[in-house]
Amino acid sequence: MQNRGSQIAASLAGCALLTATSAVVLAGTAEAAPWNCPISGSGVSRSTICYQGGGSYRVAIQCRQSYWPYLWTKDVYGPWMPMSVSKPSVQSCTWPIESVMGAWAQVR
Repeated sequence: MQNRGSQIAASLAGCALLTATSAVVLAGTAEAAPWNCPISGSGVSRSTICYQGGGSYRVAIQCRQSYWPYLWTKDVYGPWMPMSVSKPSVQSCTWPIESVMGAWAQVR
């Protein structure tokens, strides 16, 4: 049977190992996905540029066509842009689109 001092030492060693392992795992994921990606634009065009994080981003738009009898929506996407280029991803809904239902940034 272990004495109380040995049990405490073993517990502290286990905590130190868990802390060191967590630090290594977190250090491996230090570069987060892109974030802070505001959407801009008007009419049927939208764009986004991400200001923080790492990786790539693109704009996604849900387009709506509502001329009877053709009622539908479809998603269109701008080009993937790496964070290193600092340029917006731009896309438009094409004719016969009536309106933009929504737009968002996709990141990877």
